[in-house]
Amino acid sequence: MKCSPYPIFESEFLPISAQSQNRKKSKEVLEYRVSGTDFRVMDIPPGYTHSIENVGNINIMVIFWASEIFNPEKPDTYFELV
Repeated sequence: MKCSPYPIFESEFLPISAQSQNRKKSKEVLEYRVSGTDFRVMDIPPGYTHSIENVGNINIMVIFWASEIFNPEKPDTYFELV
């Protein structure tokens, strides 16, 4: 998903099981792996495209939150490959 370049809120996520390959991109793609045993909150700044891919052998569970409630009347995200 990609956040539009104009939102004022940020979103974060925390993988709590499995291993994930995480990517975020503004001008360049940043990649990092996270494990459900190495708890790290991943920050997604406004305007960044991001993806989370399960690279483990168990189902992934992720907790997401944002600084603003999603408004379906004014969606601020759209699909874009990372």
